[in-house]
Amino acid sequence: MATQSVLNVDRMGSGRGENLHRRSPVALREGVGFSAATKLRKREIYRRRAREEERERRNREDRILKLMPLVKRMAMQMRERLPLHVELDDLVGAGVLGLVDAVRKFDSRKDVKLESYARHRIRGAMLDGLRCVDSASRDMRKKEKGAERVYRNLEAKLGRAPDNAEIAEALGLSLAKWHRMVGEL
Repeated sequence: MATQSVLNVDRMGSGRGENLHRRSPVALREGVGFSAATKLRKREIYRRRAREEERERRNREDRILKLMPLVKRMAMQMRERLPLHVELDDLVGAGVLGLVDAVRKFDSRKDVKLESYARHRIRGAMLDGLRCVDSASRDMRKKEKGAERVYRNLEAKLGRAPDNAEIAEALGLSLAKWHRMVGEL
């Protein structure tokens, strides 16, 4: 019975709180006390976090640099369908912001490639940038495109440039409403 109690004491410690205040391997190596060991452990944790954050930052930067040609390519494709006053650099700038946002918010656990996700974010950022500098509303742009379509169709059908009365009739508007709409556009 005495042997059994000695084994139990060895397993549990001497009862003086040894298990509660174990010193870290760093503290044992450095030969420092409990509070100094805690400070060393905290410093070690902060350094490890800082290294991990630096590694993540470098990875994000590498991904951004790798996908920069995508931004330029998408800007050039979008530029083809826009008016001449829209600058390519403005599209690229907005696209870069979208790319940075995409890389920051990308979740690799989902079954989506970064490039696919980034394409949507880049295009959205470019469109948002265009909307910010555009004074006309979406509804106004829709009306303008509809009028242009009617004008082209009438021009092809008539073989000449249509006059205002013909365009108004094709749009189902009175001539006065057509003139007001042209003034708004």
